[in-house]
Amino acid sequence: MIDGGERLAELLSVLFTDPQELERFLVVEGFGGSTRAYQKGGTRRGSLWTIARELEAAGMIGEPLFAALRRRNPERAEDIARVAMFYRDESFSVPEPETEPVPAEFADFAASLSQALDDLPPAGPPDPLDESRWPWTAAASVLGAFRSADLRPLGKPTMPAAEALSGLVHPHLDGRLILDNPARTTCIGRLAATGSLGAAIDANAGIEDTKRDKLRTLVAREPLTPNEMATNDLEEYAVVMGWLAETGVVDPDDRTRLQATLSRRDLLDPLAALVGTHFHGRESEIKTLEFFAAGITDKSTLCLYGPGGTGKTTLIGKLLLSLEQQARYSPVPFVYLDFDRVRNDPRDPAGLLRQIAEQLRLLYATTDEARELAAAEDVFSGTDIERASAILDVDLGLDLDGMVEILAERLFRLRDLHGRAGYVPELVLFLDTFEEVEAKGPGALRDLNELLSRLSIALPYMRLLVSGRGRPARLSGFGDPIDLPLGDLDDAAAKAVLAEFGVTDPDLRDLIVDKFGGNPLTLRLAATALERSGSAAAAFDDITARAEVLSGIALEQVQGMLYGRVLGHIRDAEVVKVAYPGLAVRRIDVEVLRQVLAIPCGLDPDRSYEIFDKLLYEVGMFDREGADVVSHRQDVRRLMLRTLLDEPQRAKAVAEIHRRAIDYYRTRDRAEELYHRLMSGEDPRNLDKLWDPAMRQSLESALLEPMPRRAETWLRRRVNATADEDRSDWDQEDWEADARGRALSWLSSNSPKDALDVLAERAERLPGSRLYAVEAEARLRFGDVDGAAKAIELGTASAVEARDRLAQAELAAQAVAVRGAMNDSSGVVTAAEWAVTSCDLLGDAERGVDVLADAVRVLRGFDQGEAEELGDQLAARFSHLSRQSLLTHPDLVKRVVRAAGDLNDTILHHAAAQVGDQTEADGGVFREDPFALARLLDQTSTAAQPALDALAAEVGLPRRANHTELARQVVRSGRTGKAVAVGLDWASEPVLSRQLVVDTLVRPADGSWK
Repeated sequence: MIDGGERLAELLSVLFTDPQELERFLVVEGFGGSTRAYQKGGTRRGSLWTIARELEAAGMIGEPLFAALRRRNPERAEDIARVAMFYRDESFSVPEPETEPVPAEFADFAASLSQALDDLPPAGPPDPLDESRWPWTAAASVLGAFRSADLRPLGKPTMPAAEALSGLVHPHLDGRLILDNPARTTCIGRLAATGSLGAAIDANAGIEDTKRDKLRTLVAREPLTPNEMATNDLEEYAVVMGWLAETGVVDPDDRTRLQATLSRRDLLDPLAALVGTHFHGRESEIKTLEFFAAGITDKSTLCLYGPGGTGKTTLIGKLLLSLEQQARYSPVPFVYLDFDRVRNDPRDPAGLLRQIAEQLRLLYATTDEARELAAAEDVFSGTDIERASAILDVDLGLDLDGMVEILAERLFRLRDLHGRAGYVPELVLFLDTFEEVEAKGPGALRDLNELLSRLSIALPYMRLLVSGRGRPARLSGFGDPIDLPLGDLDDAAAKAVLAEFGVTDPDLRDLIVDKFGGNPLTLRLAATALERSGSAAAAFDDITARAEVLSGIALEQVQGMLYGRVLGHIRDAEVVKVAYPGLAVRRIDVEVLRQVLAIPCGLDPDRSYEIFDKLLYEVGMFDREGADVVSHRQDVRRLMLRTLLDEPQRAKAVAEIHRRAIDYYRTRDRAEELYHRLMSGEDPRNLDKLWDPAMRQSLESALLEPMPRRAETWLRRRVNATADEDRSDWDQEDWEADARGRALSWLSSNSPKDALDVLAERAERLPGSRLYAVEAEARLRFGDVDGAAKAIELGTASAVEARDRLAQAELAAQAVAVRGAMNDSSGVVTAAEWAVTSCDLLGDAERGVDVLADAVRVLRGFDQGEAEELGDQLAARFSHLSRQSLLTHPDLVKRVVRAAGDLNDTILHHAAAQVGDQTEADGGVFREDPFALARLLDQTSTAAQPALDALAAEVGLPRRANHTELARQVVRSGRTGKAVAVGLDWASEPVLSRQLVVDTLVRPADGSWK
């Protein structure tokens, strides 16, 4: 049975956590790697549905696929069998909803109505192969889009185009028509079978259509060179190959190669945009990089570093694009890891190995080794391990050395079988934005160093290129690096860049370079200012005058003034006000516009939605961080801040923005609150209680901004101190903040001994010191339970004396874990209640609920009775948290539900009622799992029917709807929470239903609610 892959997509979204996991599964199981895991701008669910449709079009939905899915997910065998039955069309039918008998007096009318309905033509689209429609549908099937007035039929038509195509087309945004995909694939299949594809392609040669042109290329079997194509051409070829999926026209290797190239473009296109057409100069640096990647130098490491705007990533991008273009003919095994991306966590060596294996699989997608690399990804990610281990012929439970060995063996084979003659390096590994690793502390740096050391031993000729703002820390195992610092472009290259930016007058180019130097960012801003101002005088006169008067003016101030010229030529006054002085905030959404920026910037708060929509289109000024959040472009924001602080007339507005931001973020984002307190000039000595090492990554970039000097020193010692820095003259406040950060970094790397060594650097502690709680955690994880209890005892005395509620709350939370390790149930309860009281006094109800949830989880390990009693307290407090609070802390909701949702239905009801309508894309609590939801509805009593009927009506189904179809429609309609509430309210066995919800429908928490 055909359904566009809909039911398979629902199944896949339940079985696989992300599209890449599914893609690996398909490669490992021999179903090809032609699907593309991520679609630009798409969601996880949308990507999985795209893959399901492609599998259906390729005829791959069958018993081999379902057998592989059952082998991987035996616990879901029943769900898989049901979907398989649908596609086999084996007596699969959706039961008709039960209806009440028709009263006798209406029987004749009901019979005649039923006959009349039976006489109606069948619903659904018309047959595109109908002979009366065929001349038009055949012609339309080979075109991406068309206007019916321009379309020429294939053969002699018997009806007008509009009538023939009715019900088979949908409109393009520009008004042209597009043939629906089911009709298209049906028509193209017939054309291919009858040898008429060429005639159909030629029938409308007068219509310009790039997809039709690509179809002609594929039908003619002309060779493709994906590595040399523009990304939009690759995307169109992928679409057209989908049209031909059932014809056998496209070589599967060609499709796999093209789709793999597309996947790599997601990584490389941002770099290509940086390189653009304006790249000039850096000849010696380029040659050094090329020689290094080719293995011509003796050095195994190269460090590329320089301040922002000098073009580090652009230079790396140029080399990567060169390697990409060589990939088909002479592939160099290269991998690019940018630590500015969350998925590249230096503390997760297995995750980094998975990223390396994935990029290599895409690079060598058509080789036999691609399947083994996909299996290696599964081993590194811990998914489908048994199957992957069997393919790789390795034992289960490999340690890091074993994982590195798996990767090394495949790299040696790739080099020997597919490398060019004489090429030695097994891998060229690029590590970009290395300062993000260093900002995470010594633990993260050590973890990454250990992985790289293992790689250097297993791959003796590997080349490592590290890029960052400052000279990266030396990595063991790689010897002395090649140092490649970047400064300004030379004059000739700078003028060539200006020419590419549209500055055609040589004298103007000379003026700009003479006045402002060769920083690439400054050149771009100067060219943009000139373009928008229309003349050199308007663009530069007062800037050059000020620069001559202030001979020591900073480069950043010149850049800021140049950007002021750009800003002055934005036509929309509201956008200008958000940009300046609104750049005092780091991120903008509708509420920040309304509550923080509107009044100080002279805007109408009631127009916040309209103004925000305008910001989405100012791509030169704002970066989009999500569907509802934008940020000022960081390069220009940093420059403009300096200029903003030099304008006394703006001081009042900026101070008001900071004040409002502090109030706004106080209950939403402590890191942003701290940022605005520091920027507003507050004495940083009063901010120690706000500091948390988890803020390091968020606040590290603030050090590049013109922050008050005392604030900068305070923040630098907490964010960016190096491991070997001399701290002997630091005051106790700064040392404790730094030591806490370093110790927590070691704990994040599972190194409690190193954390204790940091804390042992000084014996003195401040009153209410937060180091006591860190020491308790470190000692507990080191196995010293008594020492942990002693640290809590000393810390508690200090915190009580200092009347420090935050320190008391942290110590109480640690006491829960320590008393749990002692199997002391009364001690766990006492500690939890103490923590809750401290949190109440802090006004932090969410923190108190989190500690209670942790205490219940601990107690369930050895005292179920106490766990149930404390679970009642947790339920009472959790039910008082507002919807806004739950929306703000989705991971807290998941942890509470998982800790005690099966003990107390108040918890599940509150979660379902308040945030059950949140989808997965919104960070929702419940999985989009129609199979588990149907089982929950199956467990309701007969008395549930009115509630079920009401739910069915709400999602557009008739009364007494089948539970399977009701669950599917509920998920599609975003009413999972409502269905969960109905299932719990009317459960035949409440305990079993609660357990079903917790075990199968609650998504795992991603991290701390804080």
